[in-house]
Amino acid sequence: MKRIFVFLSVLALTMSAYAEETVVTVKNEKEYVAPKSAWFISIMGGVNHAGTDVLDLGDFDDNIHGVGTFEIGYRFNPYLSLAFEAQYNRLGSYSLRYTGLRQAYVKQYRGLNVIEPSFQLYWNLVNTFGGYKADRKNNFYLYAGPSMGFTVAYEPNTHQFSYGFKAGLQYERMFKRGWAFLADASWTMLSDKMDCITDVNDNMEKHINVQVGIRKYFGLNRKTAKYYASESYTNYITRRDTTVVNQVEEVAAKPQPTYSCFFTINKIDLNEDSQNAIKQCADYLKANPGKKVTIFGYADKNTGTAKRNAWLASNRARVVKEALVAEGVSEDRISCYDEGDKVQPYPEAVFEKNRAAIMLVTE
Repeated sequence: MKRIFVFLSVLALTMSAYAEETVVTVKNEKEYVAPKSAWFISIMGGVNHAGTDVLDLGDFDDNIHGVGTFEIGYRFNPYLSLAFEAQYNRLGSYSLRYTGLRQAYVKQYRGLNVIEPSFQLYWNLVNTFGGYKADRKNNFYLYAGPSMGFTVAYEPNTHQFSYGFKAGLQYERMFKRGWAFLADASWTMLSDKMDCITDVNDNMEKHINVQVGIRKYFGLNRKTAKYYASESYTNYITRRDTTVVNQVEEVAAKPQPTYSCFFTINKIDLNEDSQNAIKQCADYLKANPGKKVTIFGYADKNTGTAKRNAWLASNRARVVKEALVAEGVSEDRISCYDEGDKVQPYPEAVFEKNRAAIMLVTE
């Protein structure tokens, strides 16, 4: 088992060395940059069907019981991840009883609590065979690894240790901010001691688990993508504001019109100039039905806390979006990103301009 674990670890680390430094996909003129790695945790729950020496004696319904899983892992690249999980299985069914000289099976509940720690190497089938996309929402994983079982039985009152192998297939549906829904089916095979009885036969113990749950990635959310999405735009804003007079016509001819709304310190209220900018943007979008608009919300990093500035940036983008909708722009043509104070589109000399929401028209 130690050799298997070492092999899986070396394989994951070797494959991660071949990961691209930066993988970029472009969608709606926004760049999505994939982080090279990310930690994640998962929680799942469901049912299992156990097959052991004793439990096989019961009916199918008697072998269906609960299962719960906690997992912590590390994504090396878009193709391979390694995780450690602790799984709890509650088993209970027929017990074995001897009557006189004849062995008889009596329907008597027997409790088994099984803790199964294991290491799993995840292989992303969709990214491998379908090509990597940073904004892909649906993923399928094939996984396998060594497993152990620690059994505590109420009848008889004994403890056992077993070892074996686990494999499975997992579906992942990605949502915003690194959250994901999981649907998982796995098959586990352990040595004969899992049910605390070894004198019935020498077969390996096995069970099938079906679970659903959630997963949280840390550092693999849309915040990362938004930062890079606005970085090129920030450079454009800087160039626009520092352009010399004889280049104004060239800047104005850019195919991506922008409209800016500026706010006072610690406020999200729209002033008259901002309302005029919103109306101009709305009129342009109505005249160009094939265009969309992306709103970037900002806050000045020279004042306030990071938490407060994040709130200001988010709500500045929100009020501009609501004003555009009120002007007759369809909500599905509007995207919002809040940059907080991490990105400053205007230079330090005019830092107060960073209390802004900037509307960028896109195709």
